Amino acid sequence: MLRVSAALLLVCLAGPHVLATAEVTCSITSELKDSFGAEDGTAASLVLSSTLLGQVSELPSGTTLLVPSRQAWLEFFHGLGFSTITSAMRNATQDRHLKKLINSVVLYHVVATPDLNATGDALYVPIHTALAGYKATFEFAEGPGEGATTVEGLVTGASVVEQGEACGTPALLLDAVLLPDQLKKLAGTSSLDIPDALDALAAGKDGLLNLANISLSLLGGPEDGATIMLPTSSAMLNAIHSLDVTDAEAALLITRVPAIAAYLVVPKALPLDEQVPATSFQTLLGSLTGGSYPLTLRVQTNAETVPNQVRGNFNAANILNTTQVCSSWIYALDKTVLPADTVEAMPLVSLD
Repeated sequence: MLRVSAALLLVCLAGPHVLATAEVTCSITSELKDSFGAEDGTAASLVLSSTLLGQVSELPSGTTLLVPSRQAWLEFFHGLGFSTITSAMRNATQDRHLKKLINSVVLYHVVATPDLNATGDALYVPIHTALAGYKATFEFAEGPGEGATTVEGLVTGASVVEQGEACGTPALLLDAVLLPDQLKKLAGTSSLDIPDALDALAAGKDGLLNLANISLSLLGGPEDGATIMLPTSSAMLNAIHSLDVTDAEAALLITRVPAIAAYLVVPKALPLDEQVPATSFQTLLGSLTGGSYPLTLRVQTNAETVPNQVRGNFNAANILNTTQVCSSWIYALDKTVLPADTVEAMPLVSLD
């Protein structure tokens, strides 16, 4: 019987292949991947963009947030010479020129909401951005009132992939990062070489975007605070491996994905620096089932005062980083905190 190993799952997630022995497992992996949410969906991209931008909930009324996809951000940072978003952001903390460049690009993606009633028959409408002195041009290919189809920056443009909102602010998902000017005019790039680290901004498969769509769908409105524990992708794969799941049992695991997701949600906003070590919180899974499924925030040593670990019923994980989205908090974890030590012991719940 074929075992679903972390290595094989990585092969499946990597894309098309011709390994005949992996066909069933990869099909199951595809379902798991769909269950955990698209890697480049609006929710996932919002997490990344809001991390770069700061608190989305603080945007003034009358503004629209342009949200480049995760792949678009990766290509942007690759163009600056960085292999991951993590390395770029770490460099930015020490290089004021790079920080200025990133800030300028991010601010360029906050624009005044177009007044569709005032555009008349115009198909191209220049819009002021939060980057002083710079505008972006909205193209209404379907005519006024139908929504923009593309947005053009001074140097690059992007297609509008999806329209929605983020914390009550209108948002447009873009397939590229807009550049307001030549990069050399915004600021110089960095030559620092800081090793990458696994944290909330880690790029690629090891990202905080692992459970973004399924988890962010549980947040409710902007006023409904919650805290979501998001393991990295590799942490999720390791968890599947630790459960010793066979391909015969993998279909059962898929039915328990909602339970795992619900166990990673505390229906209460928990700013980390305000929490007291050794405090336990009821999870969404506990509320749904009436069972005992708490998570406990704790410290590694008695000398520490701010929690840096999350303990569950079965295992514990280190908190890599935190970020705020709307009125909720996201903790990036290096392990997947599971509600039970076997798939069979996990409850069957619905998140509909």
